[in-house]
Amino acid sequence: MAQLAEIQQRLARATSLLVVLRDRLPDDAHAALSLARQRGIAVDAIFHRFRDGDYLDALHREGVGLFEGALPPGDGSQLFIDCEVGYELPGWLPLEAAGSLAYQLLWRRIGVAIEVEGEVKKRAADDTLRELVAARPTCVDLRRLAAKPRLEEGAKAVVLGVVAFIGIRGAALLVDALRVEQHEGGPVMGKTRINLANPQELLEIPGLDGVQIGAILRHRVEHGPITNPSELTKLLGPGCLTRTTLAHIDFAPAGESATESAGG
Repeated sequence: MAQLAEIQQRLARATSLLVVLRDRLPDDAHAALSLARQRGIAVDAIFHRFRDGDYLDALHREGVGLFEGALPPGDGSQLFIDCEVGYELPGWLPLEAAGSLAYQLLWRRIGVAIEVEGEVKKRAADDTLRELVAARPTCVDLRRLAAKPRLEEGAKAVVLGVVAFIGIRGAALLVDALRVEQHEGGPVMGKTRINLANPQELLEIPGLDGVQIGAILRHRVEHGPITNPSELTKLLGPGCLTRTTLAHIDFAPAGESATESAGG
C-alpha cells in the first residue's frame, strides 16, 4: 500500500510520462495517462510492431505522442515518470536504472505517428500502396495492416500511421499505416489540432514553415494554448495566414496544451 501511495504522489507531481507499449495498458495505467493529458502533461508512447491500430488511435485522440522505436528486451509494458523512475506493467514493479533506460528510449525513437485525411487519388498496381490527395501528397503503405481496406479511387480516408519518409521541405510524405478509416460523403479536409499537435503533425498544415512552427511550440509552452485565428495572426505576423492555412487548423481543445518533450 505504501508503494502505491508513493506512485500516486509521483504521478500527481509528474511533468512528463513515457510509456513502452507492448500491449494494451492495464486500466489503472491508462487512467493515469488520461489524467496526465487532462492536466496538460506531455505523454509519449513508444512501440514496435504494435498491431492494435484501434488502441493506438484512441491514445492519439487523447493527445498521446506515438513513436516507433527500438524497444529493450522485456515482455510487458513499462511506464516512466519524468525519466527518473519506471515501473513494469501490470503490477507497477520498480525498474532498475530507470532514468538511464528512459533516456535511451528517447534516443531510440525512429518515427512519429501522425493522422492524415484525404481522398484516394488512384489505386496503385501494388495493392499495398495508396496515394492520398491531402494537405501534402501522401503515399500510404498498407503492409502493416492485418486486414487491408479496399480503398477505391475517390474514397475519403483517415489514416493513422508512422512517417517513414518526408520529401524535400516536407512537400510529400510516405506513411506506414497503423489504422485506416473510410468516410462516406463529401471531401475530407484534414485539420490539425494546433494546441496538441507535435512538430511533425504541424508540418501537415499548408503554408507554415519551420520558423513559424517553432514560434507556435514556444508559445504553447510559455503562454498556453492558442485560442483563435486572431491570436495566431498576432503570433506569426500579418499576412502569414491564408484561408487555406486556417481551414486546416483546429483550435480546440484550447484548454490544454501539449508540452514538448525532448526530441519533439
